[in-house]
Amino acid sequence: MAYQRWDGRRPVRSAGRGSSYESSDPRGWGGIFQLIGLNVAVFIMWKMLPMEVMYDHFTMSWGGVFRRPWTVLTYAFSQQDTGHLFGNLLGIYFFGRGLEDAFGRRAIWQLYIVGALIAAAANLMIFSGAPTLGASGAVMALGAAYATIWPNKTFLINFLIPVPAWALISLYAVADLTGALGGAATGIAHMAHLGGLMYGLIWALRRKKRGGRMRGGRR
Repeated sequence: MAYQRWDGRRPVRSAGRGSSYESSDPRGWGGIFQLIGLNVAVFIMWKMLPMEVMYDHFTMSWGGVFRRPWTVLTYAFSQQDTGHLFGNLLGIYFFGRGLEDAFGRRAIWQLYIVGALIAAAANLMIFSGAPTLGASGAVMALGAAYATIWPNKTFLINFLIPVPAWALISLYAVADLTGALGGAATGIAHMAHLGGLMYGLIWALRRKKRGGRMRGGRR
């Protein structure tokens, strides 16, 4: 598990090269808390509603997509177990807060939703059998965008090992590529992760190419 080193500051774009910082203000992070709240709400629904209802409406598969097309999106807010939920919520929080601060709430939602849809498409192209659920593809979109814009920001793996953002996302990418090419049934949607990662990378590169306008007075 990876966690960002937190020093009470957040990255903002400076007039010159590199990044500058200002005191953080959590009021600017409404988008990531909305995403976290929706993921938690669906997790609670797994505990309260009949299992067949949740499988029908909050997991994705080829058979289900044609009868219930909304599942190409609802699956990305759906986690059954606590570990899966906790890991994805950490990703939303640590990757999302810098991105939302820099680009705004709409950008966070766009990254998450489009990343989830592309992750779904990538997964369905390769795996058509078992139902798929989880925010990981969308979180990979956030992570890839973050690592592309701030590659040298440090994260702590298991609270101990400092790793720059570019290396952390590269490790995830290699692990998912290895898993996808290996063909073994791991129970992990490697192609969904890679699809989300590619979208986040392209999104961030396009932002950087056209100047990456940041919101508020930091443009």
